[in-house]
Amino acid sequence: MLSNQQIEQRERAYTRSCGVCPVCGKPLREGQMQYAHAIGNTEVNRKKYGSFFIDSTYNGCLVCSLSCNASVDVGKSKGKILDKLADILLKEINDFNGGSQ
Repeated sequence: MLSNQQIEQRERAYTRSCGVCPVCGKPLREGQMQYAHAIGNTEVNRKKYGSFFIDSTYNGCLVCSLSCNASVDVGKSKGKILDKLADILLKEINDFNGGSQ
């Protein structure tokens, strides 16, 4: 069973994607969608980067398949991880400020 936070993550990701997989462009179908984390939802990553980043709705997206899920992962590139952390922080700040930036 999904938590309220996980449901919100998925709803926001679906809205952002307009119902289309951001990796391959196929329509997202009920029961086949997967929530893909760019920075993996692991205990090690939570200790290293913090739950704020791992749980951010900007750390993930809905994809149509396992192969597209794997394409979202930036965990093997320190540069891509840092880019994603900066992107998440800027978007969260913008949301906090009411989208005024």
